[in-house]
Amino acid sequence: YRWSLTSNGNIVLGGKDAKTNDQLIKKHLDSGDRYVHADIHGAPSCILKNKTIDEQKIDIAEDSLQEACVFSACYSRAWKQFAEAQAYWVLPEQVSKTPQSGEFVPKGAFIIRGKRQYCTCKMQLGIGIIRIEDTKKIMGGAPSTIKKWCDTFVLIEPGMKKSSSVAKEIAGFLDSTPTMIQQVLPPG
Repeated sequence: YRWSLTSNGNIVLGGKDAKTNDQLIKKHLDSGDRYVHADIHGAPSCILKNKTIDEQKIDIAEDSLQEACVFSACYSRAWKQFAEAQAYWVLPEQVSKTPQSGEFVPKGAFIIRGKRQYCTCKMQLGIGIIRIEDTKKIMGGAPSTIKKWCDTFVLIEPGMKKSSSVAKEIAGFLDSTPTMIQQVLPPG
């Protein structure tokens, strides 16, 4: 899965494709969490957990919801199409895989019932190095998240450069490998 932290410490998990979207929601969406999705076809299903990395319960604050929505929007197809995108969050009980009579739910998709809480998201993503239990990891996420948790980071926006050349530039700056950076870059 893709992952990030919010500036408050909540874990954000996102699927990478239809298969991991299904796995993520079936295995990891618990009561108290929030389901987050960009309002565009092909966006990853994301979960904003009500816990920290070390499994401590933590409330879900409004700024954490906004950061999770930015995460979802930036890792969607909206990255290469728009300067801003809409994303929304709902409660776990609003998410279903069970269709109405005559409906079909494809792999990786879910039915959302009830009211959605929308956020407008600027297409800007942070990438930085975070230390978790004395291990350096590359993390992508909302700029406010990256600024909070990472001493060394870059902020990126959609552009015309190839992702491979961007990965090389960022890898040099973050003292990492292009392969590791490529894993946290948005599509396109």
